[in-house]
Amino acid sequence: MSKSGGVSRTHGRSNAEKTLFAGLHLTSVALCAWLLFGGWQSLGDVIGLALSLTDPERGLLLLACALLYFGRHLVTLFVLLTRNVALSEVIRPFGIHCRL
Repeated sequence: MSKSGGVSRTHGRSNAEKTLFAGLHLTSVALCAWLLFGGWQSLGDVIGLALSLTDPERGLLLLACALLYFGRHLVTLFVLLTRNVALSEVIRPFGIHCRL
């Protein structure tokens, strides 16, 4: 964050922050894939319910969209975005608020 309250527009790599951002996004895509390929049944076994997907093809389409969005995010983050990315900017979308 800049001193004026907005996003800092200074240029730089900030590879650690960008890698953490991509890793958190990859974790959410992996969770989607796990749920699609048997996670619902495992989750149902834990809570004592018989859960299943009613339309697996639709789930595959949604996973493909999530993977496409993840690829776009990687291109934007590592190729197109030349400014510094602050750690607070990375973790705020996940509900974690901090002041760095």
